[in-house]
Amino acid sequence: MLVLTRKKGQRILISGDIVITCLGVGSHGEIRIGIDAPRSIEIVREEIARQTCDEEEYLSTDSVGNAVNNPVIVSYKPKVKTWKDL
Repeated sequence: MLVLTRKKGQRILISGDIVITCLGVGSHGEIRIGIDAPRSIEIVREEIARQTCDEEEYLSTDSVGNAVNNPVIVSYKPKVKTWKDL
């Protein structure tokens, strides 16, 4: 894992087309970041991705917990807005 320190307004560039900007730190210690990326890149918070995986696992088991071949697929792709879209 690469660990970087950034100040408010500073950016991190990834592969030339993804920009992560440090927007600031909230009053409760939460860090606000902005991500500017191509629409083809899916960006999901970890807890949402884990919830989706848990739902997929739940839907693929029967009432006793045995794995079943279930064609149901749960998908979540958020609409990402950039400052340009606002």
